[in-house]
Amino acid sequence: MTGGDEAVFKAESAQQVFNVSGQTVLITGGSSGLGRRFAEVLAGNGARIAVTGRDMAALSNTVESIRSKGGFAEAFSLELADTDQIKPLFDKVEAVLGPVSVLVNNAGVAGPGEALDTNFAKWRQVLAINLDAQFLIAQEAARRMSSGSSIINISSILGIGVTTGDVAYSVAKAGLTQLSQIMALEFASRGIRVNTIAPGYVVTGMNEVFFSSEESRIITDRIPLGRVGQVDDLDGVILLLASRASRFMTGAVIAVDGGHLLSL
Repeated sequence: MTGGDEAVFKAESAQQVFNVSGQTVLITGGSSGLGRRFAEVLAGNGARIAVTGRDMAALSNTVESIRSKGGFAEAFSLELADTDQIKPLFDKVEAVLGPVSVLVNNAGVAGPGEALDTNFAKWRQVLAINLDAQFLIAQEAARRMSSGSSIINISSILGIGVTTGDVAYSVAKAGLTQLSQIMALEFASRGIRVNTIAPGYVVTGMNEVFFSSEESRIITDRIPLGRVGQVDDLDGVILLLASRASRFMTGAVIAVDGGHLLSL
């Protein structure tokens, strides 16, 4: 083996490749569920975390959990329906933590309902939170980000595959997936990566009773890996997209669903 070959095959450790130390990460919807888990995982690997949401008490619990393990986190109030709060939010985060280098666009609302039964007010509410606000937050982040930064939009397999009963939510998530790819193309010249995570069904505090019941088998029986997801099933993908491990990835849509898309 020549010296040149040795240089090619010299590999960094996983800790080096997935390092997020020194990154300032803004996570919307960080009070519970996936948002809280993302905050804890990234903070546990050295990132400075800003979590946002409406429930400051719940956000404070996220922050205290992170700090108790030696991490760094701050909570910031954000009402997604009030888009005038977005620019001031970034100003506040920058003042406390420095410029945002990773955005995790996670916050959203559920909106079950079939096409014939969903009134326009409900339709607009779901799209305003799950698409309009995500667009404006990602846009503001990109305006302030430097080269090497990362935007991670949290979509859903319901924005890729088709099922019934979630028309507004599914359309919003499909729009967010397409938005991510357009932004990836347009922001590439600025050195900003934009990728999408599309989770399948994941157990959180909101649905754990349902997924512990026999009724949930109508969903789990269609998942090829035979179970519903847990919040820690996304630890690897959030570290991938937040770190330089994904430095040559942009416009990707990564489904984390136990193969559920294959059977939708």
